[in-house]
Amino acid sequence: MEKKYQDAEALCQRALDIADRTLGPDHPGVGMTLMVMADLYHAQGKEEEAKDLYQRSEAIPEKSTGQIHPDVADAFHGLGAVYENQQDYVLGAALYTRVLEIREEVFGEDHPDVAQSLDDYRRTLRHLGKRQEAQALENRAKAIRNARRAQASSK
Repeated sequence: MEKKYQDAEALCQRALDIADRTLGPDHPGVGMTLMVMADLYHAQGKEEEAKDLYQRSEAIPEKSTGQIHPDVADAFHGLGAVYENQQDYVLGAALYTRVLEIREEVFGEDHPDVAQSLDDYRRTLRHLGKRQEAQALENRAKAIRNARRAQASSK
């Protein structure tokens, strides 16, 4: 498995170098490549490397499209997961809150990505001992999923 991660890392680095040279460092394609590489580091438990890349990937769409964009939410989500894995639940919760706000604005309040954001935020709240708030988020996420299932089955 380690060899596959090394191979993937080398390919990501090569893709990043090419995207950076051909598209420029502030191009959304560079941001997406950074995010893929950050996800790879996160999957290996290399949280500090992942954190740096998520922060860099978040800055790119934020400059070009503003703070309300799915790519910004995705980068914040990855960064929130890093902090959650490092048991920094306060920072994780803050980032997951921002992800939730962005996704609600971009996709609407009943989108599956919003339900996922509610679940992520809920986990951090439970770790912080905020069980009632966490339960409310869990109920809302379930309601979104149930509504989606009902909608899909009626077609």
